Amino acid sequence: MPRASRADLSSFASKVAQHLPGDWSSDYLSHPTYPDQFPRAEYIWDMAMVQGAVSTYVLDHDAILTGPDGTRLYVIDRPLHPDQFLVAAFAPDELKETYFWSNATPHGIAVSNNPARAAHQITRRLLPRYEQAVARTEPPFLEHAAEHDVHANDQSQAAKPWPIIPDLGLSPMDYRIGGYVPATDQTHDDLRHLVLYDEYFAVRAAYHSPDERHSFWLLFDRLATYDAPGTAEYVTLHLTRDLEARTFDFRLARHPLIPLAQNWLIREGCPTQPALQSHQDRPPPADAITTRLEEQLRSNAGDRYELVDHYTAGSPDDGIQVRALLHDRHPDSESAPYRLILEETPPSLRTYTLRELPFISAAQADAWAGHRHRTRPAEPAPAPRASRREQPEPSRVSPQTPGAPRAPVTPCRPSTTPPLSGRRSTT
Repeated sequence: MPRASRADLSSFASKVAQHLPGDWSSDYLSHPTYPDQFPRAEYIWDMAMVQGAVSTYVLDHDAILTGPDGTRLYVIDRPLHPDQFLVAAFAPDELKETYFWSNATPHGIAVSNNPARAAHQITRRLLPRYEQAVARTEPPFLEHAAEHDVHANDQSQAAKPWPIIPDLGLSPMDYRIGGYVPATDQTHDDLRHLVLYDEYFAVRAAYHSPDERHSFWLLFDRLATYDAPGTAEYVTLHLTRDLEARTFDFRLARHPLIPLAQNWLIREGCPTQPALQSHQDRPPPADAITTRLEEQLRSNAGDRYELVDHYTAGSPDDGIQVRALLHDRHPDSESAPYRLILEETPPSLRTYTLRELPFISAAQADAWAGHRHRTRPAEPAPAPRASRREQPEPSRVSPQTPGAPRAPVTPCRPSTTPPLSGRRSTT
């Protein structure tokens, strides 16, 4: 499908309304001046991407979708992403004066420029969150807020709510660039985009060289779940400083799996031990197969693996499932050179497993993933103790095996979001 241009918002919103369940209408409005965008966006129930876009960028137009029970959705172009749009819900009328103090903010999402697919994403991801948020802000909450006069009397910074995202060891980003200037105009623009969202980065690992010339981070992006479907959750960043010229530059990339992120850091020059510290805030691997496969991906000896495609899906309530399709250059893999790596974390978040499945082609791996049954990741059963002579071998499914499992993950498509703005690089 051709990419949607910025002038297509009106048509896009109308078509999305036709695909949403129930009776929906679309109200498009252009904004002749910058201040005109704010009245329509006043009660967006979002404190993440959409609110950030409204407050940071000049939006030439917007659209409001109105559906059953007065549900309203706000639709805008996604800045810096011509093939995506942002959609957020409005707070219900009875919550307009109190929703900023609610702990139920549903947050908006990025959607595809395909109206049918976007409607599916809204129906599956945004509307359920919106309904849950409304249910958590029923009259008992409103009575409590009125009793304490929260919105009228407590304007302190301490009372300001933040998006309800699991606390994963968030540390404030300190780039250590005081007294330095961007090396190029592009570096300046890239940093400006990066700092818009860096408060949502959970620092998994960080290393600063003794000579202060290099800094490395492995980060978990807590907003990835609100981005386009399939977005990888791990971000690596390598910042370099020129001590003589007092300038800095940086490279960054996204990765679906921590071992791939660690490999990127090590290849960039980060010492191995600091890169491995990212495991200390994660659940432990379920078995020796997982550990051995992670070590293999992390070392990537001889540039054996090349990342072809990836997709991350799920939630803490349903379990997390990650697919990474790799091209394997090893001579032993010539008959089936594509490796589908499946990482599954059950809802308990107690542990996780990694498995490798060989395929003859990328299309075959994609077809296998597309027909796999939708199930939650299974809780790994306790493994019986084995002697050192009986260490388990990685389980693989032959591409010719007719009984190969058919699978929970959504169809494997190229990720709709590139890495964060900055020095784009592939794993």
